[in-house]
Amino acid sequence: EGFFPPGAFESNIYALDLDGTNNYAHPNHTFQSLIRSDFSMSMWVKLANETGNQWLIGGDNAHFTDRFNLYHDSNKIVAYLKSNGVQGDFLYGSTSTTYTDWFHCVLTYTQNGTSVDNALYINGIQADTGTTANMSLADYGTVRATRNLAIGALMSSSTSSHLEGQIDEVAFFNSALTLPQVS
Repeated sequence: EGFFPPGAFESNIYALDLDGTNNYAHPNHTFQSLIRSDFSMSMWVKLANETGNQWLIGGDNAHFTDRFNLYHDSNKIVAYLKSNGVQGDFLYGSTSTTYTDWFHCVLTYTQNGTSVDNALYINGIQADTGTTANMSLADYGTVRATRNLAIGALMSSSTSSHLEGQIDEVAFFNSALTLPQVS
C-alpha cells in the first residue's frame, strides 16, 4: 500500500485546480519520445464530482491513429493507448474507489516483443493489467503528427471533457515502474 491514505491531503495550494468547463494545462509537448519505449505516467487527482467523462490527461492526432488517454467515466478510471492504429487494452480502476478523495494513479507500458504489457495502479494497488498483441510503442506518432497532450482535458482538434477537480505532481518516467516503485 502507499504511504498516504486516500483523502490525506485535504488542502493543496500547489495543485492545478480545474473548473470542469474550459481549464486545462497545456504542456506544449507531445511526449512522443517517452511513449515510443517503455514508460510510466503518475499523478495525484481529486475529482470535485464523479459525473460524466472527465479527462485526467489525453491527446490524439487528427486521424485517431495515436492516442493516450486517462479519464474518469462516472464510475471508474479508464486508460488506454493507441499506437499507429493498433488499439491497446482498456485498463479499468475499481468502481468501489471514491475518486472525490485524493488518489494516486500510475500507468505503466512495457514493450514485450511484438506485444505491449500495461498496468494501472490506484493508490499503490494494481487495479488492472493487459497485453496488446501486434502493438509497437516505437510506432507511436511516426505516421501522422500527434497532438500535444492536455492535462485535465482531452486534446483533439480542440479540448473537451474537462476535469472538475485538482491534479498534482504529474510525472512521466522513461521506464515501466515496478510495484515497489509505485507503492
